[in-house]
Amino acid sequence: MLLSVLILFSCGIFGTTLEAKRFDYVITHRRFESRPPVDPRCKVAKQFCYKGEPMVTFDDDDEIVIYSMRARGDPIPAIDLETIHHAGIGLHNLNTGYKYTLDWSPLFGSLNWSRPTLLEDDSFLWCNQGASCFSKNFNSIFYGPNAVRHPVAKTTGGPYWTDTWDCGNFVQRAFQALYDLGVRFYPDFQPTYDLAVVYTYMPEYLGNHTEIFGVNGDPVLAQSLISFFKTWGNTDLDHMYLYFNEAYWYAKLTHRAPDGHVQIVVPLPGYR
Repeated sequence: MLLSVLILFSCGIFGTTLEAKRFDYVITHRRFESRPPVDPRCKVAKQFCYKGEPMVTFDDDDEIVIYSMRARGDPIPAIDLETIHHAGIGLHNLNTGYKYTLDWSPLFGSLNWSRPTLLEDDSFLWCNQGASCFSKNFNSIFYGPNAVRHPVAKTTGGPYWTDTWDCGNFVQRAFQALYDLGVRFYPDFQPTYDLAVVYTYMPEYLGNHTEIFGVNGDPVLAQSLISFFKTWGNTDLDHMYLYFNEAYWYAKLTHRAPDGHVQIVVPLPGYR
């Protein structure tokens, strides 16, 4: 059986052998043309973008300082990780004095992107979408303990767009989009991001909801999933069930879940 490193990005699941140090398989993230409908029982978290507003328009002669920002985030449920950090982008308009925050967060709270809500009949309700947020001022979390706000570039006003996957990827892709538009970053600072790496064997596809929980499904597997998510966070894991591309996967850990995360440096565009 292939010994692999399972790296859980929202852009896909990647596997690599320790010896070869290369990707042996890639389970690509399913792309949607538009945001899928949301179950009305999913409630937006109070802390999500509570001061959000539409993206402002900058004048062409506005001088904008771009900040890489990092703050203490939420714990990872089910894995004994210390609190990881949340990444964001700060924009400071020197002409007007106004400051803004651009970041990406789980729409329904961090717990819901990692496990379903179990309803009274033991059925699953997945509320696992995310979205980007634009808000006035630098969010208060970026002034908290161990927070980092570091200027990384200066540019003039104009429109900015980027795809959103998770908070770290959102920041990295936004920086790349700015670089592609001509922004050049300072060489004195390179941002860090938190990464949880889980060592597993190659994940095994189990089936979608209908294949497992439907009339002709697998009741034994269904009960295993229900039991796992009921006790997740309270047990010493030797395996994980993943919900990915609207289907369930089984991943056997090669050893217990990690006690901590690793911090990686992702160089700013132009310095890779």
